[in-house]
Amino acid sequence: MFRTSLLRRPWRLSLARQFLLLQLGIVLLVVGAVAAVSVAQADARFRSGEGRQLRSVAETVAANATVRQELSEPSVNFERLSTEAETARSVSGASFVLIADSAGRLLTGLDRSRPAPLGASTVRSGKSWVGVIGDALVAHVPVLDESRELVGLVVVGQEYPTWPEQLADAATDLLTYLLLGAALGVLGSWLLARRVKRQTLGLEPREIAGLVEQREAMLHGIREGVLGSDAADRVTLVNDEAIRLLDLPEDAVGRSLHTLRLEPRLLDVLTGKAAGADQIGLRAGRVLVLNRMPVMLRGRQVGSVTTLRDRTELTALRRELDLSRHTTDTLRAQAHEFTNRLHTIAG
Repeated sequence: MFRTSLLRRPWRLSLARQFLLLQLGIVLLVVGAVAAVSVAQADARFRSGEGRQLRSVAETVAANATVRQELSEPSVNFERLSTEAETARSVSGASFVLIADSAGRLLTGLDRSRPAPLGASTVRSGKSWVGVIGDALVAHVPVLDESRELVGLVVVGQEYPTWPEQLADAATDLLTYLLLGAALGVLGSWLLARRVKRQTLGLEPREIAGLVEQREAMLHGIREGVLGSDAADRVTLVNDEAIRLLDLPEDAVGRSLHTLRLEPRLLDVLTGKAAGADQIGLRAGRVLVLNRMPVMLRGRQVGSVTTLRDRTELTALRRELDLSRHTTDTLRAQAHEFTNRLHTIAG
């Protein structure tokens, strides 16, 4: 009957599919986190590796004899400096190689005569510097003359890769992580759903919820008392009628039967020491009829369910009936004796 009212609906997700979607969601979150970490690592590798290479290129240009000579001359040959800068750029693969004078004014490139963007660079104090300016990773190296005086600057830069480019570099690893995570997620969700369904007797969550609702409705709707206990004699379920008949506290669920101050006879029946059908017990002036049935799961007893019926009124009526029957028999005997006497008198 329960199964009839809990038929699966096509638009409802099964337990296995819910687990699968949850696992895939977790996998996607993990892959997203891995992607963020990969981009951060790629950025750190770019700054570290490219920074060393850019500084090396800048130091090579700064040590070039032609560059040092031209920057030391009062009249600079822009063509020779531009040639040296372009040669270094094409050989190194850098995005740009620029040469500036000691004041930071560019002597090569399209922005010649304009100030070089130095940012927080320490190059004008005679120290090499590597950092980010705008959208480029830049290395600054000072050019010194024979007397170790600053005569110019070399600026070598590499355009920063965008985050899609960085992500594309890690795409192979991310795809591997995604496929591996998806496979593990599908397998894990299938195994988990199988285990849970075995523990729930093959029922889906909505079916379990429906059974719980119907169980509560039945427990509180029937006129007989129902009390369930586990293998350790702890109360697992009890309805309102059982609480009334046994005079139990409202927090009886979860407590041991031995702590509820029941009469020894009732305790023996509820714990299974007194076996048999229609066991009689007394509680608070009531005559109770108890029937205990063990609950078996895979051949092992996991608890019991006991039903209770109040037979106090029935017992009282039976006593009254017995008394009426005894009175009737007495009157019938006296009437018979009186009739015999009348026959004797009449001769």
